Amino acid sequence: LYDDDPEVRKAAGSVAASLRGADLGAFSGLLADLIASPAFPDALTQLLFSLEEARGPLGTLPIAAAQRFLELYRDEAGDIRTGAAGDARHIAQLLVRAYADAPDAETRARALDLIDEMLRIGAYGVGDVIAAAER
Repeated sequence: LYDDDPEVRKAAGSVAASLRGADLGAFSGLLADLIASPAFPDALTQLLFSLEEARGPLGTLPIAAAQRFLELYRDEAGDIRTGAAGDARHIAQLLVRAYADAPDAETRARALDLIDEMLRIGAYGVGDVIAAAER
């Protein structure tokens, strides 16, 4: 995850795809490390798909992924010419899930704060995700 070689980081990032559809509880530490690592950009899209399709609770993984996403792609999240804009919608969907599944008020507040931040910066598709969640 922290290797200087981009090919090694890309390979490490592929672990997210192999976990698609699984209960991620046993892998939460590994995925948290992936989110914090330099391999995150290479793993991002597959990680988002794996989180969306995961069985069981996700804990704070969506919040950590959203925070890291905003650290790296804040300026690109609203530009539909970028991959970050497509990922923004997935991040918003995961944050809505994190809010709904939150075990406590602090986690719900963190999810709402990140949704607010994504709306504030004009992240692509987030308004649509929120409107759909309201229905």
